[in-house]
Amino acid sequence: NQFVIEGETEGGAAMFQAPHVTRWGDGSGADLNKEFAPNIPDKLTDAQKKAFDDFVNMVYTGDLTIFKNSLTPEALHSAIDYIIFYNLFGNVDSCGRNLEWATWDGGQHFMVIPYDFDQTMFNAWDGLSVGDATADGFPVKQMRFGTTTNKYFDLIAQAYPDEIKARYAELRSDLLREDNVLSRYTKFMKQIDVENYAKEMELWPRETVIDYPYISNFINTRPRAWAFT
Repeated sequence: NQFVIEGETEGGAAMFQAPHVTRWGDGSGADLNKEFAPNIPDKLTDAQKKAFDDFVNMVYTGDLTIFKNSLTPEALHSAIDYIIFYNLFGNVDSCGRNLEWATWDGGQHFMVIPYDFDQTMFNAWDGLSVGDATADGFPVKQMRFGTTTNKYFDLIAQAYPDEIKARYAELRSDLLREDNVLSRYTKFMKQIDVENYAKEMELWPRETVIDYPYISNFINTRPRAWAFT
């Protein structure tokens, strides 16, 4: 009854902008031109594919009543948190691609689990460039490779605007409170030590723009630069 399906691209059914999955990958890692691929298990049954395709079609159709009835509390909580973290930390490579869709009941319900954070802070995978940190990514919209929105999160934002605001306020008053973020970051960097960080950069020299000053500046300024109200 448990299986997990991974988004592989940022268009079509992977963004719930098409009524059906037409391009299934095999999970081999060479699926960038596909929409979805199996994660767990290695191979999906026809019944599992159909259950997920029905889910895609339901989201694409966009009936808010049906959509809300399809959500478990866990699925709603996960989606709301991801909307906030996606925007706050500029996770530009995970708006359709690198999203895991998990079910524990044979496909009756699915919830999103974000995966792969190597392009947070608007950076490219190789650290050689960064995107526009002022790009509008709400609720979960491409911020680096286009402007397509993920319809699943569009429906979440339409159906639960007050819940998103309340969760954002809760996080900003505790876990994501500015002084708490800075304190945790400072504590973590002390474990590494800035000198060791610099030596690592010298050992592996690259023309990267994602360096210690960039990261520090992002951590110090991003909570004030993006605010959901």
